[in-house]
Amino acid sequence: MRQGTISVGAVWICLLVPAVGVAQGAEIVSVDLPLVAPSGDINRLDVNFSVTILGGTDDDDDMATVTGNILADLTMDFDPVTHGAVAAGLAFTGGVFELSPLDFTLDYGFLGTLTADGRDMGGTIDTPLPPAAVTEGQFQAEEHVATISHGTITVEGHGFVLGSAVPKTTLNLADTPIPAAGQGTGTLTISAPDINDGVGTYEVTVDLPMELDGEFTYEAGVTARGTGTGTFRAQGQFSRTLPTPGDADGNGVVNAADYIALKTHIGQGAGATLADGDFDGDGDADRDDLQILQDHFGDTSAGAGTIPEPATLSLLALGGLAVLRRRIRGVSPDRHSNRPD
Repeated sequence: MRQGTISVGAVWICLLVPAVGVAQGAEIVSVDLPLVAPSGDINRLDVNFSVTILGGTDDDDDMATVTGNILADLTMDFDPVTHGAVAAGLAFTGGVFELSPLDFTLDYGFLGTLTADGRDMGGTIDTPLPPAAVTEGQFQAEEHVATISHGTITVEGHGFVLGSAVPKTTLNLADTPIPAAGQGTGTLTISAPDINDGVGTYEVTVDLPMELDGEFTYEAGVTARGTGTGTFRAQGQFSRTLPTPGDADGNGVVNAADYIALKTHIGQGAGATLADGDFDGDGDADRDDLQILQDHFGDTSAGAGTIPEPATLSLLALGGLAVLRRRIRGVSPDRHSNRPD
């Protein structure tokens, strides 16, 4: 295999669609996703290795287990009331996967045999144009690449003919890394949060179908090809402090100040933010946000300190909530007044 060349047709590591921008209000969450224990066709790569030499072709099969971890950035949208999470984008940013040893023996009859082995092989997954899109928990692999960048591949001929035709040669993948491109569709699943003391913990699972197709060129007249299929599955979790519904100023307490913020902007039909009283995240300040404020008035988040406020102000705010509800009942959002009562 002296001075050989390698081209890899495809290897999937399934994920996303065209690159997407980060939407206003979206959060970027970094997560470490360890590969789960190999089982069935999960985190196992079935590999076929074939060599054509002196007009004859033979092949052999072996299986590699896949271990390690994947680092990813998730572009997330969170429901401000239920705290449910939806992924809109994903980018692989690092981590390392490892392949267990591969061994092949090919028999060419009177010509002899040929052995090939892969040792200490592994690499990384990357997203060249991050983030790539996730739609309803599915993504396309074309937006992602893998590079097998460490380990060795050794090929050696045995017997009177092949012993001379194919001397033992070792390829160092650090010098000649193998690129791989994704194909097909994968899935990204994010659980409902497990909420404890105002912190939500989300479980993340990524399934990455994988297809390997690599061609190796040795001396003149000697070519080899490796193909393989399998599914990478990685699981991890992340946590975030949950906002308190109705808390416009983010101080952890739903009180008169939040009522004033909503009252000031009630009827704003587009471009409203949380600070304006858009508590349901739909871009406006309307009766739905008023309902959220009423439902959560007086709530505090874990860790929020007690914020003194005059009793009369709280009573006025509670009374004002009812006035606001009567004021906007039956009135379209674009006719709401911003004037104080």
